[in-house]
Amino acid sequence: SHCMSGELLIGRGTIAGQNEPNRPNSMDDCVDGNGGEYKDDESIDSIELKTTSGNAFQAGEEVEVSVKVYSWGEGKKDYLDLWYAEDASDPDWQFIVTKKSGVSGFTTITATYVLPNSDKAQAIRGVFRYSSSGAAASSACPGGSWTDVDDISFVTIESEGLEEPTEREANGEGTTEKKERRGGKKKRKKK
Repeated sequence: SHCMSGELLIGRGTIAGQNEPNRPNSMDDCVDGNGGEYKDDESIDSIELKTTSGNAFQAGEEVEVSVKVYSWGEGKKDYLDLWYAEDASDPDWQFIVTKKSGVSGFTTITATYVLPNSDKAQAIRGVFRYSSSGAAASSACPGGSWTDVDDISFVTIESEGLEEPTEREANGEGTTEKKERRGGKKKRKKK
C-alpha cells in the first residue's frame, strides 16, 4: 500500500513566502510556528507512507515513512520527530523516532515502524523543529517559532473491516469474501 500527502503540506503556518494550505494540518489543536521564511527556515513539505513488502496496510506490516523537509542553515540543529496514533479521530500520539536532518535545503528523511492492530483509521505525525540541544522529542506538540507539525491519516484492512484476499481470489478465481463494516456480517460475491 501507498499513501501520500501530495501538495497539502507545503509551507508552514503563515510563514512568509508560503502559507501552508489547510493549516495547521494537525488532527488536534497543535499549531505550527510562524517564524522565518519559506525555503530559508524549517518546514515539512510532504509525508509519504508505504509498506516495505508492497502488501496492504494491515497489522504487523512494516511501514516506511518518508518526510520531505526543508532545513535551515546546514540542518545541524534541525530534527524530525515521528509519532503514530492507532485512532486518527482521537489521537494518543506514540513516539517512533527522532532523526537529525544534517543537510541544508530540501531533503527526505525516512524511518520505519510496524503497524499496530487497530480497527480505526490510523495516523502519522511529523514534527520538524529547530533544537540547539538535539534532545529527543518530549511532546508530540512541542511549540516553537520554527516548528512544523503535520499529520496524515490512512485506513488499514482492519479499519475497513476487510479480509486479505486469498491467493486464488487475488488471481481472480473463486469467490471473494468481505466483512461488511456494520454488523460484521459476511457478503459473498461471485467473480
